[in-house]
Amino acid sequence: TFSKNCRAYGFNSDMLNNVGISLVPMLREQGGLQSLLEPTRDVVARLDHEAWTGSLALILAEVGLLDEATAMVEDVVIGAPERLGGDVVISFARAMYSEVAATIGHRAAAEVLLDLMSDDGVASASVGPYSYYGAMDRYRGLLLAVLDRHDEAVAMQRRAITYAERMYSR
Repeated sequence: TFSKNCRAYGFNSDMLNNVGISLVPMLREQGGLQSLLEPTRDVVARLDHEAWTGSLALILAEVGLLDEATAMVEDVVIGAPERLGGDVVISFARAMYSEVAATIGHRAAAEVLLDLMSDDGVASASVGPYSYYGAMDRYRGLLLAVLDRHDEAVAMQRRAITYAERMYSR
């Protein structure tokens, strides 16, 4: 199992981040996030890293554990936004927390995340050349919608579509 393999490799953070960044979005599309819930909790308990906490928050929201997802958003996004600073996986973590903030309608988190992403110059949620999760404008648009800034949200989503078309990722 995933947890067993993580233990065997000593919870190496680089290895785990790459696995989490690959598995979470893929299993989400396949409807299999429930299978990652406990292994991800296990990893987060040992390796408190934004890519994993963001992934866990997303899994919790997707499987309907909204109170736990909300607590994670409040802990990281509201309580320690500096954790969403400069790391190679930070656009991924911000994207995951943006999805959760939109799912739970967390206005304060949407404001913090939007502020963090407003002038960071990051165009896509990606980890180097290895993974691509879409235009950051998509996530900005989700956050704007939470804040009832619908015209801006639609414009941002249109920018995301244009970006995706340029990336051939639509």
